[in-house]
Amino acid sequence: MSYIITNIRDRFTSADMTMKLIFINAGVYVFLAFLQVFAKITGLHGFMLDQWVALPSDWHLVLMHPWTLITYSFVHANFLHLLFNMLWLYFFGPIFEYLYSARAMVGLYIVGEIFGAVFFILMYNTIPYFMTNYATLVGASAAILALVLAVSTAQPNRVIRLLFIGDVKFKYLAIGLIVMDVLLLTDNNGGGHLAHLGGALAGYLFALQMSRGRDITNWVNWLIDRVVNLSKIFKHTPHIKVSRGGKFDQKPYNKHKDDLNYNEHKKANEASIDKILDKVRKSGYNNLTDKEKRQLFDASKQ
Repeated sequence: MSYIITNIRDRFTSADMTMKLIFINAGVYVFLAFLQVFAKITGLHGFMLDQWVALPSDWHLVLMHPWTLITYSFVHANFLHLLFNMLWLYFFGPIFEYLYSARAMVGLYIVGEIFGAVFFILMYNTIPYFMTNYATLVGASAAILALVLAVSTAQPNRVIRLLFIGDVKFKYLAIGLIVMDVLLLTDNNGGGHLAHLGGALAGYLFALQMSRGRDITNWVNWLIDRVVNLSKIFKHTPHIKVSRGGKFDQKPYNKHKDDLNYNEHKKANEASIDKILDKVRKSGYNNLTDKEKRQLFDASKQ
């Protein structure tokens, strides 16, 4: 048992941020599944999910359980719900990490879920059609739609190959998802589609502001750094050789030469990554070689 736990921990530690989020969502799903089995046996079925981790549409209840603004996006109604969300995350996560960073991904994931939650609560407490109903919200869709819209806004003309459809530009995929959510607002999952729209808005604003040099997720990561010291995940300690006298042993360097070498290396690396991303769009991530996957992963951490 300890070997399994150690193996899972090591895989989580070495994974990129996309896989970390998938690990967390899957882990929460399994944990809550065990809790539900226990709840059924003890006669408390549904108590934990509905009252403590799902987001209620009644703003009075949200004030009593404010943590649900965050927890709802790590909870899924069933396995298929989890699977489809994680597939979207698995595909768009690495692209987002390459365009921006793993740190920005965490920030937008949380901002996206908050936008989705606020939009959901706002509509259910102001629009007559929704005010007549009480609903709860679960799922990572709003957070993932934020990532999708950010990628689509930053790279609108990049192409993705969809099953049974063919090549589609990111901008048309984003528009299609938004239109579909609007058209489905009156179905049984109207609350979920409201949250999708909120998350999509967060992703669009993120990409728009990033193009102007402003990161709207900075405050989220600042809070995370203070609460759980998340900065250690992204901190890379340079290798420094120390002499016996206790002083740093640093080699002299030619700054102009180093700059030229760096720029040449960066240009070659970017060209190589572009080829890998083109291959992902045309044939999917799973068709990459191990070397290409490792190269894409390394680039996402920069």
